[in-house]
Parts: sequence; structure tokens; C-alpha cells
Amino acid sequence: MDQLTTSLQSRLKYSAALLAQSFDGGKLDDIVRSHNKNSPDYQFYLKEVRDLAEANDDIAFIYVMQLDNQATRFVLDSDREEPAELGEVYNEHIEELNKGFSRLSVDQEITSDRWGNFMSGYAPICGGQSPYLVGIDMRADTFAQKLVELRNKGIASLVLSIIFAYAFAHVLSRNMLSRIDNLHSRCADLAPLKEDSVKNTGG
Repeated sequence: MDQLTTSLQSRLKYSAALLAQSFDGGKLDDIVRSHNKNSPDYQFYLKEVRDLAEANDDIAFIYVMQLDNQATRFVLDSDREEPAELGEVYNEHIEELNKGFSRLSVDQEITSDRWGNFMSGYAPICGGQSPYLVGIDMRADTFAQKLVELRNKGIASLVLSIIFAYAFAHVLSRNMLSRIDNLHSRCADLAPLKEDSVKNTGG
């Protein structure tokens, strides 16, 4: 289970890394300076994060945050029902999220905020005057379900491997025994011929 958890955490972290390449920190600077939700860049990026989140059932939310004088602020939020506002301060202190402004990071345990319980991956966004990150949330129940699915697949794979190994060993042993029996029969057939040959020589 630890290996499965690490595998899912790595998937979250490197998915965030790939997504971070889609953003231009310079354009994010313009958005946060103007706080203009009607700007083309804001609308473009907002549509992008929402489309990506909705296209993947495993992802709960995608968001972009800015580190502004030790305050963590939302820039983009894919949530359609209760989105964080542009410039809204995120008050939860999550160590791995804070690390995500400078390097790839992923939660080591389930975290909670007003939107629910999550396991999240973070990646820094380059090119801006302020530090930015992109975060990907996977709901805690989805994360647990994925672990169960991976474990069940692993168990099924193990069972099938044992069955195939048993079947192969059975066929192989029958083949080997058949050859040994054939060899034994041929040796038994040769034995009387040798005895007759000895008798004839002695006569």
C-alpha cells in the first residue's frame, strides 16, 4: 500500500509539473496587478483549468496561486460552484503547498479545507515576477478508491501469475516424466536383448 500511495503521489506531482508548463508567469503578473477577471488572459486560463478538471474524473480541482508577501492568494480556480475569487487569500497552512512555489511537491497526507479533503500535487510556474504554482486536487475518497483498485489489480495479477506458473509447471513436469518413462521403456526393451546375447555367446 505504501508503494501504491507513492505511485499515486508521483502521478499527481508530475501531472502538476506538466500542467505548469501551460502557464506564462508574465501573463499571470498582468492578471493579478489589474485584478481584471474580464481580461482575455484570465478568461483563457480559467477556461483551460476548468476544461482540464472536467475532462478527468480523478481530478477534483485545478488552481493557480500566487505567493504575495508571505500571503498565498488565488489567481485561478476551476471550481464552478464555489470558486475562490481572484486575489482571495488562502488561509490554510499546508507545508507541501508552500514548497510548491519553488519546487515539485505533493501532500504526504490528506489535507482539509472548506472545499473538502484532498491529496494534492504542486508545481512552480516560471516567468513571473511573483512566485506562482499550479495545484491539482484529488479527493480523499477518490484517492482511497484508486488505492483499492490498484491493490485489487495487483492481487488479480498475482493470482493469474500463480495459476499460469502452476499450469506451466504441470505441463513441463508431465513432459519431463513422459520423456523419462519413454527412456525407461527403451532401456527395459534393450535389457532382454542383452541377456539373450550373453546366453548365445556362452553357448
